[in-house]
Amino acid sequence: MEKLTIEAWPVARLRSYTRQLRKNDKNIERMIACIQEFGFRVPILARPDGEVIDGDLRLKAAQKMGLESVPVIPAEGMSEEQVRAFRILANSSVAWSTWDDEVLAQELRDLWDADFNLELTGLELSEVEDLLQSIEPESQEQGDAVPETQAEPVVKPGDLWRLGEHFLFCGDSTKAESYEQLMQGREADMIWTDPPYNVDYEGTAGKIKNDSMSDSAFREFLERAFAGMFGAMKKGGAAYVAHADSEGVNFREAFRKAGFRFSNCLIWRKNVFVLGRADYQCQHEPILYGWKPGAAHSWLGGRKRRSVQELSELGAVKVAPDGTVSLFLNDRALHISGQNLEVQDLESSLVFEDKPQRSELHPTMKPVALVERFLKNSSRKGEVVLDPFGGSGTTLIACERTRRACRTIELDTKFADVIIRRWQEHTGKDAVLQSTGERFAMLEAANG
Repeated sequence: MEKLTIEAWPVARLRSYTRQLRKNDKNIERMIACIQEFGFRVPILARPDGEVIDGDLRLKAAQKMGLESVPVIPAEGMSEEQVRAFRILANSSVAWSTWDDEVLAQELRDLWDADFNLELTGLELSEVEDLLQSIEPESQEQGDAVPETQAEPVVKPGDLWRLGEHFLFCGDSTKAESYEQLMQGREADMIWTDPPYNVDYEGTAGKIKNDSMSDSAFREFLERAFAGMFGAMKKGGAAYVAHADSEGVNFREAFRKAGFRFSNCLIWRKNVFVLGRADYQCQHEPILYGWKPGAAHSWLGGRKRRSVQELSELGAVKVAPDGTVSLFLNDRALHISGQNLEVQDLESSLVFEDKPQRSELHPTMKPVALVERFLKNSSRKGEVVLDPFGGSGTTLIACERTRRACRTIELDTKFADVIIRRWQEHTGKDAVLQSTGERFAMLEAANG
């Protein structure tokens, strides 16, 4: 076997092959970051005249970094045909094998625990998050299960569907006529909703509509949506709005402009983080809480709720100077003091609920239990809960389980189908098209 040598060549001596087999210019910065972290560990394979056979992206990174020399393996004695074939082989052989996802996930978990930058693995952040979540302990409450989608949606724009005591309208939640069709003269007693976050989120189920706008366009979108909600609910009705911190200003200002009274911001602490490019990886979501002025707001949650600021900075266990031991378990704070171990049990507004392990049918799906606790705090059985951004139908399922009547709007026909299928599988009942009396299952069968 030929003995290979590694030589240090001036970067100026090397040149890319004129026929670019792979489009890689957008990844130059990623390669630079890898070289800065690991060093130039993989030599470039080049012909004696400097033409690169393998390592074009590494060469481009070296040129942009201003490196004077790089390690090179000279390819001696290869014919023109061998060079062409090997160049293709070097780019295609990676597809010969597949990842062992379980082993890969464990490797990534070890790197994460060591606080290593996982972008330097070369994997996309969305892949990394999915892999890490795959090895988290399963925690799916009853009602969180969702059905598979079909290629051709049954629901059409403008449809109004009856699902037992609930109604689903397929339309635009920024338009007054959508609320008129949905509410049918009734007022909502409460709002729980999870609007688009304007972060261009895309999961395995696809992109969320209205989730990638300019700042001014998104603000206008929120103002129209909140105005519609405000007009559809009773005075004193409570409103909960899940949102992203990055758009917190737009959400709060649009919420107030519509006329809502903003009370405070609750925190949903997730059991897993959401991997992103921020310095601090998000393991929470904020939820605006307020109500429509004009009457005393409905509150059934008692007086033991505490502010996030009081509890969020404390660890699982804290010992006060007077010897009191505080234990934080899920949404309970246990304060233990004295020789007789006197325990005071407090509730917290720092809400702990597991994030759904998979959000394959809607990219930002919430756990049913999370929504249920807010429904119980601010509404009674039989009352109407409005959600103008239906998503995967979590609010509707929470209403079904707590015996509230849900009124929900979903713009995307695909996700409207998900809501109906999810409710049907949860209840064993049939959804009915309000205008014709046709059952969803019948129309689904006709779709083939």
